[in-house]
Amino acid sequence: MLYASTKAAKHLQRDIVRGVEAFIAISSKQMEIVNKLAEDCCKYGTKYQDFGFPLASGALNFGTSHSMMEKERANLLTILGDQVYEPIRAMIIGAPLEDARFLTYRYDRIRQDVEAQTAEVLRRQLKSKEVVETTDVSAKLQHAESKLQELRTTLSALGREATAAMMAVEDQQQQNTFNHLLAMVDAERAYYQSVANILDKLHDEMVQMKDNHGSVRQAATIETIQNDDSKTSQSHYVSVTQAATTEIMQSQTGNEDSNMSPSHQESVTQAATTETVQRQTGNEDSKRSQSHHVSVTQTATTETMQSQTGNEDVKTSRYHHESVTQTATTEMQSQKDDNDSKASRSGDFQVNGQNPMYFVAQVVHSFDAQADGELSLSVGDYVVVRQVAPNGWSEGECKEKAGWFPSAYVERRDKAPASKVIKTH
Repeated sequence: MLYASTKAAKHLQRDIVRGVEAFIAISSKQMEIVNKLAEDCCKYGTKYQDFGFPLASGALNFGTSHSMMEKERANLLTILGDQVYEPIRAMIIGAPLEDARFLTYRYDRIRQDVEAQTAEVLRRQLKSKEVVETTDVSAKLQHAESKLQELRTTLSALGREATAAMMAVEDQQQQNTFNHLLAMVDAERAYYQSVANILDKLHDEMVQMKDNHGSVRQAATIETIQNDDSKTSQSHYVSVTQAATTEIMQSQTGNEDSNMSPSHQESVTQAATTETVQRQTGNEDSKRSQSHHVSVTQTATTETMQSQTGNEDVKTSRYHHESVTQTATTEMQSQKDDNDSKASRSGDFQVNGQNPMYFVAQVVHSFDAQADGELSLSVGDYVVVRQVAPNGWSEGECKEKAGWFPSAYVERRDKAPASKVIKTH
């Protein structure tokens, strides 16, 4: 029983030694591969750190973390070799086990000798009874019995010694092998805990890098869009201002030659004023109310009246083109308030048989409706204007839709193509 137990334990120890030896060899090869990967990542991260992307920092942290993990693995392999592999291997080929097994082997041999000698003694005893007892037969019987007694004494002593040795070896095998397995588990547990902590830290750092880079990219995108919008608005404002200046100069030249009608001059100046105010506000409130337009128009009119006091020559320079524009607007508004002759003339004007209070106008600037009650216009459309408010807005109908729109965006026409005229209800 003891022999079988120690033999099975010895086989288990041999399996443990083989497994740990293979694990150490394979892990050493894996360490070489991972260390090479970590070195390459650290090299890339150090070289391309200033590119502004998170990959370089992430690769550097990845390589550093894996180098630390491989150091932990090296510590694990050292513990497995020193505290598991070598001690168990020494137990397998050690003297205590071999001595105990040798004692057991001797005990078995002596036991066989005792059995054989016992049979010899029984044979001689039977022979002595069958024949006449002689001195020779009696001597041989006594010698056989004496030898049997010696063998039994030796067998008993050797049995006790072998049993004690086998029990000691069995206890040593069981206790030491269990302790070495526990040491192996403790080493692996510490290794995996350290690796898990390193990976958690690495994961948090890389996620933070990703979030920071996303925030930076979003801020850069917003700033780029704002800069593009600002440049577009400035360029559009400059183009509108230049166009208004050119139109005003042409209008003033035409006034000297009496070739431009007052209504055309009014539409040009009002368009420049309205476009300038809208671009300067930056389109911050897309759903402005009509009261806001009234305040803007009145402010522009007041500034125009102040500018008109000291500037009567509109052709002096382009430096005063804004004051000229606003002066023209004020003059046209004053003409409407003081004298309704133009309104009467437009009211008496007949357009293809429509209501005499209405008149037809052509869209010269496109307009996108931003609030309820406003009417979208496209360049080239014809609008039936039903009323003109003093705040710079008009109400009319175009393409079977009615609403308000800036008066400066349309020009009065004497007649319109029959296909463009829309019947009002």
